[in-house]
This record gives sequence, structure tokens and C-alpha cells, in this order.
Amino acid sequence: SSAASDVYKRQSYNARIIACVRPNISIDVPSSTRRGQFIAEFVVRPMPNGELAGAPVYAKKSGWDAYDSAVRNAILKCKPVPVPEKGYNIPKEVRLRFDPVDDRH
Repeated sequence: SSAASDVYKRQSYNARIIACVRPNISIDVPSSTRRGQFIAEFVVRPMPNGELAGAPVYAKKSGWDAYDSAVRNAILKCKPVPVPEKGYNIPKEVRLRFDPVDDRH
């Protein structure tokens, strides 16, 4: 069951980083955009001091360049990066997934 709790902690940690990033994504998302149409994935390397080691790396571009760069800029604005809850070591890499449908304001 410790594996399950690790998965939960990882998901909860990823969700906290995404919650830090999402308000900084500034882009107009057309109402015609469908969920899953443009998925941007980034790999970030959080450090214990709340900074990122290096720049966010594209794991998968969405096909919408403006969205990709809006997400990348938003990741850089997330300062400090949330630190995981006690008992969960910061992973070397965190993969973050963004869908513009979730960013409609």
C-alpha cells in the first residue's frame, strides 16, 4: 500500500504545481477548443528551495505554439514552486500536463 500512497503523493504534488502555474497562463482559448485537442506536457526539475533546476523542458508540444509558450512562461512565474508534503521526497523530474480547456477564464 506504500506504492499506492506514493502515487497519491506524486499526483497531489503535481496538482499543487499545476495549481501554481495555471493562474499565470494568459491566453484566449477559443470556445471551439475541445478537451484533448491541444495537450502540452512539460518536464520540470523542482529543488527543495522552491526553485526549478534549469528551464522547463517540452515533453510534448500541443501543436498550438502560442499555448505552449504561454504555459512555459506561466511555469517560470510559479515562484516558489510548492514543496512536497513531509515524507515525500522531491522527485528528480515532474511531468506536468496542461489542456487549454482547463484554462478558460
